[in-house]
Amino acid sequence: MAKRGTTLAWALLVVAVVVICLASSSYARLPRVGVVTGESQTEPNMQVYMSNAFPGGTGFWKADGDDDTNSSPPLSWLLQWDAVLIFQDDGWPNQTFACQNFAAYADQGGRVVMGLYATFTDTETPNAVCNSGEWNATYLVMVPEIGDEAYYRTQVEVGVIHLPSHPIVQGLTNITTYGGDHPAPSSVLAPGAYRVVDWTDGAMLIAVKDGVGPYNRSRVDLGFYPFMGEDNSGKGSGFPCYWYEGHSNTCLGIPLLVVQSLNYTLQDFVSPPDTSSPASTLSSFLTSFLSFLF
Repeated sequence: MAKRGTTLAWALLVVAVVVICLASSSYARLPRVGVVTGESQTEPNMQVYMSNAFPGGTGFWKADGDDDTNSSPPLSWLLQWDAVLIFQDDGWPNQTFACQNFAAYADQGGRVVMGLYATFTDTETPNAVCNSGEWNATYLVMVPEIGDEAYYRTQVEVGVIHLPSHPIVQGLTNITTYGGDHPAPSSVLAPGAYRVVDWTDGAMLIAVKDGVGPYNRSRVDLGFYPFMGEDNSGKGSGFPCYWYEGHSNTCLGIPLLVVQSLNYTLQDFVSPPDTSSPASTLSSFLTSFLSFLF
């Protein structure tokens, strides 16, 4: 009798789990966005801004530290997110490990937006770019350039908008105080990629490549460094571009372009459920429990 009772209890438990899983899989959710940064400073305002822009969930991975694989995001971390924003200023501690994981994430349906210094760097930090392996072969938009001198820095504004109807540039007016690093005007695009908007000196501001990888995702590259300062002193940037919602500075085009670039890569996100998205609709607990049962 005890054996029969135990069997019945297990059967009921399995039924309950299946019901929960079906409910979970049919529950509409918003996209989840991760941010990979090697920025040495904290970015509380950016975190708040991103959380408000993507209420489905956001997370930050700080890839600074010693030269080991723990300083770059593992694939397991990347796969939590439907899209990721990647930027850093010191180079990847382990370039091969980082770039392989970015490619593997994209291969599994991940959507990627990259900013400096992955799209342009100097000879002091050549390991900031992914210029070899699967990422280089499949996922390039701006061909990463390693400059002979310091980062290309001049005062620039929004220049030619090549595609004014493109979703990424909707609402963009100007970025009049950007004096930060950006690609050299001589930078080139990967085959099949296209310019959306340039800086006034002809350098690329936004470039896109659609239909990339096994899931035909859109890839976006930014010709600027997304982290533009966290307070009124502009610490870490030398000029006032803040991640303040409602802040009346002239650099609000920076966070606008970041958010709209991520949203552009997420245009094919479907819920419920987006089976091609790397971030599972099931909780990690349920996934582990089902694995134990079956």
